Amino acid sequence: PLTPFVITSISYDQAADRTTLTWNSKNNGVYSVDSSPNLNDWAEIQDDVPSDGETTTLTLPRGQGNSSLFYRIRRTN
Repeated sequence: PLTPFVITSISYDQAADRTTLTWNSKNNGVYSVDSSPNLNDWAEIQDDVPSDGETTTLTLPRGQGNSSLFYRIRRTN
């Protein structure tokens, strides 16, 4: 069966002020990560993220002065 493409884990490290995202991925895939404060205005915050295999994990500084952010992942190849 096909595995749906989803973010499987989001964690926030308050002491370091960073967010870690994990999603299911494909071998040799390349991904981009976008964030939004409101689900309407999206900004690419990381591109060319190589797959780690069946799952990929990326840690990002929270930044942008927002108390909360939404994330989306796009496969770019």
